[in-house]
Amino acid sequence: RYPDLKKKLFGAVQRYPLYGWDTKNSEKVLEYINNNYSDSSLSIQSILKKFYVSESQLRRDIKRFTGMSPNSYINSLRIEKAKNLLLHYKKSVEETSYLCGFSSQFYFSRRFKEYTGYTPSEYKKNRLG
Repeated sequence: RYPDLKKKLFGAVQRYPLYGWDTKNSEKVLEYINNNYSDSSLSIQSILKKFYVSESQLRRDIKRFTGMSPNSYINSLRIEKAKNLLLHYKKSVEETSYLCGFSSQFYFSRRFKEYTGYTPSEYKKNRLG
């Protein structure tokens, strides 16, 4: 009776599966985050759109795999990459912030201090001597 509606609903079920989200999908999401941490537009919303998963499912799975919320995981990954750049590649704080996906140096410095206890400059100075 309503063939167009039936097609739309069936298409929606295929695009937004309610069941079948499994470990393999969670690993794909984590791999995506690890490969795209330097993109400042990486966010929970962008991940939800890419993987057609509910926000609660995404939060639950990332927490299960990492012990952190998605935002905390993304930020901690970015900070770890930043520490490496600051020490081993001798990048400036500004350059490091952008290479690690932070849209502002100020926000980067705040997050860096929150995670390490040091500003990026202090960390670099203390580690390099």
